[in-house]
Amino acid sequence: MSGARRPITARVAIAAMLLAGCGAGSAGDSPDASIITGDAGIFDAPPSCAINVTFSLPPGHAEPIAGDIIQATGLVTNGPAFLQPVWQVKHNGVTTTPPAIDDHGLVVQFTVDEAGVYEVVFAPDNLGACSAWDMPLNVKAAGANSAPWRLRVVPSTGAAPPQEQIIRVSGGAPAALGTIVLQPGSAADGHLLDGSAAPVAAALRFEPDATPDLPVEASAGNDGAFHVRVQNGPHHVLVVPIDATRAPARLPWNALTPDLTLPSSDLISGTVRAPDDSPVAGARVVLTIAGVPTTVATTDASGAWSVRGHRGGTVAVTVAPPAASGLPRLEVTGAALDLAQPVAIHYAPGLATTDLGGAVVRAGAVAAPGARVSFVGPVAAAATITAGTTVTAGGRIQLSAVANGAGVLPPTRVPAIAQRAVIATTPTVFAVVALDPTSAPATIDAPGLVSLTGTITDASGAPRANARVLVTPTGDLGAATMIPAAAITDASGGFAIQVAPGGHYALAATDPALALARVDRPDVTGGALGAVALGPALPLSATIQVAAQPGGLVGAAVSLLCATCTGVDRTKPVAEGVTDIAGGFSMAVPDPGVAPMLR
Repeated sequence: MSGARRPITARVAIAAMLLAGCGAGSAGDSPDASIITGDAGIFDAPPSCAINVTFSLPPGHAEPIAGDIIQATGLVTNGPAFLQPVWQVKHNGVTTTPPAIDDHGLVVQFTVDEAGVYEVVFAPDNLGACSAWDMPLNVKAAGANSAPWRLRVVPSTGAAPPQEQIIRVSGGAPAALGTIVLQPGSAADGHLLDGSAAPVAAALRFEPDATPDLPVEASAGNDGAFHVRVQNGPHHVLVVPIDATRAPARLPWNALTPDLTLPSSDLISGTVRAPDDSPVAGARVVLTIAGVPTTVATTDASGAWSVRGHRGGTVAVTVAPPAASGLPRLEVTGAALDLAQPVAIHYAPGLATTDLGGAVVRAGAVAAPGARVSFVGPVAAAATITAGTTVTAGGRIQLSAVANGAGVLPPTRVPAIAQRAVIATTPTVFAVVALDPTSAPATIDAPGLVSLTGTITDASGAPRANARVLVTPTGDLGAATMIPAAAITDASGGFAIQVAPGGHYALAATDPALALARVDRPDVTGGALGAVALGPALPLSATIQVAAQPGGLVGAAVSLLCATCTGVDRTKPVAEGVTDIAGGFSMAVPDPGVAPMLR
């Protein structure tokens, strides 16, 4: 920090209150990473001594920018009779004492030469009569871009419900959010009863109407009793009874009237028939109506089934036929079916199956004893579903078999259409091969693993050692539930991971040092990937507390998510962390950068 370069001609009151008493104050609850953190919160201290600090900035500046002259004013209420103010400004390990510009030492002035986090400390005396005011001051880089993010906090205990805040991250410098104060929400004790006032045991999912993607899970015991802490405001509760004969329901709820009554349900019936119009026995059928599942039914010898649910709304239908049938799994969503009528599910007449039993599974032209083969692939127009109207259901092949000690498959029926076979000759060695079962093949050959190689670098192209690379199976491999694989880069930033030939993966690379931002490649295959650059990142830190509770919130999961995305991208975190014993966390967040500008 150097002498004045820009005179102060405007005053911006960015204040913080601290009731002194039990130790130093902590940072504020402002969710904006680009502004001065202000509200230090209320601490259980005697109300005799209160400290208020304001900052004045140059004209036109709502927040400090590198090069600004900052004027800080300390106000003390009910403090010691003789004030001996003590000021400190800390940045990058250097502590300075800013000069006073008034006769009482309550107003000081200092220059913030560079962007970053400055720690400002003020005490009305050096005797400890009042606790020190100790706060971070975020200074932006000139021309800093900014980006909005959702900061999500999920406590590991019932101290508070999950919550989110929108923050803005400014480019070019680290930022400290100070103390983020979670609201404790409302605690409620209620009972789940049926229409005859009998208790119902169930799993409960409390979804706030304002933020339904921040649910709280709970359960009602055999006596129907449940305890939950949720956000303030109205909710809807998804109730899934433990008794599989009772239909789930989604019910409006609020903490002021916490008891729930499970309504009576509707009986919905239908049949499942094979391509040759014969009944399909042993198929599992479940409907989802307006987002709420029904009970699950298994078809009888005549192909008939019945579930209990609540009619009204668009319908999704899922049918999982018995493996021995060789038929694909059926799925349809958004159907406008009249569920007061029987639901007729009929596999397409032209859908044939074939038996792959007797085929030898081989790896490197050698039989592979105990190999597991998963058959996967889509089936267009696999069936029709009729209930008032008729809709076409798509299908997906999702069948598997395990070879015997000689590598021979047991009787295994699959649809007689082009598909893929995911072959696992050991738990970690697998391959994806195209399969045309229209004429039963004598062998199914698994090629050897291939290497996925690459180099992790920073934005300048410099190699990054010790970066973590994770590849998660997608597509056919994902449908076959293959496990992810990981590697750590060597001193030259290089990595090599053995992957399935023909398989597709999602790659994520992260920097454990939190100096660079995570990078994702949604679709990679075996071979040379080349250089993968981690994005520029900024350190972001904060402390999590719950209002009116002492200390920081320990063990809370903190994640940073896209604020403008929709669909699946909205659910993918770009940075994650866990609060420590003091409630603090730090993470590397993408740096939105700095645009050149004239000051």
